[in-house]
Amino acid sequence: MKIQIKNRFNASIIYEGEANSFSELVEKAVKEKISLSNANLSNADLLDADLSNANLSNANLRYADLSNTSLRHADLSNTNLSNADLSNTNLRNADLLQLQNLARAIGINL
Repeated sequence: MKIQIKNRFNASIIYEGEANSFSELVEKAVKEKISLSNANLSNADLLDADLSNANLSNANLRYADLSNTSLRHADLSNTNLSNADLSNTNLRNADLLQLQNLARAIGINL
């Protein structure tokens, strides 16, 4: 089925293609080195996805399921991660500036 990843600010299409799931399309975009900066990935089921080296700066990942996801070397600067499930997520060498700000906002020191 044809699926689209849209810009969170103006709904323009960042990437589209044939995939069995939204998660598969996001992984495909990352493998093709497509920037997902400003992408609207809110509520996305990205369970077990490999998003290593992804550019997710300014993306909306609010309420996304990122459990067991690899975000190694991903750019998460200014990404909205509020209420995202980050259990067992690999964040090794990821840009954690926004994650640190989020943690401070809920009273956790990283």
